[in-house]
Amino acid sequence: MSTIKSYNFSKLLFTLSLLFIFSCKPAKQLTQQNTDDGMIEFVFMQANDVYEITPLSGGKVGGLARVGTVRQQLLAENKNTLTVHAGDFINPSLLGTLKYEGKKIKGKHMVEVMNAVGFDLTTFGNHEFDIKEHELQERMNESDFDWTTCNTFQVCGDKNYPFYKEKNGRKEFASHTYTWEITDADGTNIKVGIFGVTLPVNQKDYVHYDDFYKSADLAIKELSKTTDVVIGLTHLRIDQDMELAKRQQSVPLFMGGHDHDNMLHQVGNVAIAKADANVKSVYIHRLVYNKKTKKCSLKSELKKIDDSIPDHPPVAKVVDKWSKILMSKISEIVENPNEVIYYSEVPLDGRESSIRHKQTNLGELCVKSFYLASKNVDAAIMNSGSVRLDDQITGNVTPIDIFRALPYGGKLVQVEMKGSLLKKLLDESESRQGNGAYLQRYKLKRDAYENWIIGNTMIDINKTYNIVMSAFMLSGYDYKYLTKDNSDIVKVHENPDGEDLRLPILQYLRNRK
Repeated sequence: MSTIKSYNFSKLLFTLSLLFIFSCKPAKQLTQQNTDDGMIEFVFMQANDVYEITPLSGGKVGGLARVGTVRQQLLAENKNTLTVHAGDFINPSLLGTLKYEGKKIKGKHMVEVMNAVGFDLTTFGNHEFDIKEHELQERMNESDFDWTTCNTFQVCGDKNYPFYKEKNGRKEFASHTYTWEITDADGTNIKVGIFGVTLPVNQKDYVHYDDFYKSADLAIKELSKTTDVVIGLTHLRIDQDMELAKRQQSVPLFMGGHDHDNMLHQVGNVAIAKADANVKSVYIHRLVYNKKTKKCSLKSELKKIDDSIPDHPPVAKVVDKWSKILMSKISEIVENPNEVIYYSEVPLDGRESSIRHKQTNLGELCVKSFYLASKNVDAAIMNSGSVRLDDQITGNVTPIDIFRALPYGGKLVQVEMKGSLLKKLLDESESRQGNGAYLQRYKLKRDAYENWIIGNTMIDINKTYNIVMSAFMLSGYDYKYLTKDNSDIVKVHENPDGEDLRLPILQYLRNRK
């Protein structure tokens, strides 16, 4: 009896095993059919030219804590998401000019917030080289994200080496090119190659620039041998991006910086995308690569960053820390830094590409306010380099916006000077276009015959004029001959206890509100 039961039990197990095997076979075939379909989707979130960690326009637009939320949403949709920055973030900023724990901040706050957001990769912008070499080294050491560049190098003696960040005693060099290896749920895997280039507009002794066209050509050639698709991370003018795109039609996307307004251009097969400065927007690029055809399709979405997007709490915590530091400093000068004092429908232009080349509405606003706040003056001038905004102000304007525009502050002085010196300054200013020494002016202009007019009459080189300007201008930094001991300066009216030069601007805007 026990033998029969044992036999029947064994027979039952055998039958069940067969049923299990045959029942699993179709499922196994289905899994094989879905394995590695040769198609893979990946995503880039792109920011560029970010100098402010908090929202602008009274809190309505921008804000890196909101960008942190967008990043988390993208990662939830697709783990193959890379968050990149196309350069310019360490400088300029109002916070960067202040001291914290005994040292100038110099972009420390930006790196800390970008770490919290979760940026993965950046290339150098020209403003990264505004600060001193040791300060840049500190910022790189503090960064959790990677750096890539194929045309900018650190000068060490008579040789050039890659920039690096030091972590736990080890040097991590900025990569000549960057490779991103990704795999999707069905096992499709590819390598995405990324190159970074920077235009050579900030010539510092510790920085060497190779030709960015040739460097990009070489990087793309190298990456094409080892990766499936190549992407550009560029900090160039749009005309330079377009020229590079004409040369390199195999690259589907350039994620660019330097230009501060959002744009999306198509040059043959290459899309060139730039988001708005100060994360008023970010670009989201969704790409699908087909391993069989070796083709890449692209869909780019400009994502506006505004108050409809909640803050990501971990980022908001870091932003709040730095915001309190800023407010404590600014509150020493102005009672309510976030008061809306004016509404500007027309953007007030403080972009370096504008204000260092011509008179802008922001520049005129500043010098006009200096003039109106002074007594018995004939005109007002200001070096364009005083404006460190490199952006436009629009919508609600607060004292913080004006402090952002002129972060160094200082005092106003009235300088009685000979017309010959004033004319010399104005003539040289015209030759200094593109430089911070270029002058913004009020009550000074040229007539049709290229004569300088002050008020309504031509400048008399023998007459003495009373000109209001910042005390900094008398340092001889921009114009070496413009110092107190110049024989053509009759008298300098200084007030050591005078108010911060930004306060007349605030009052002028309040009066226009």
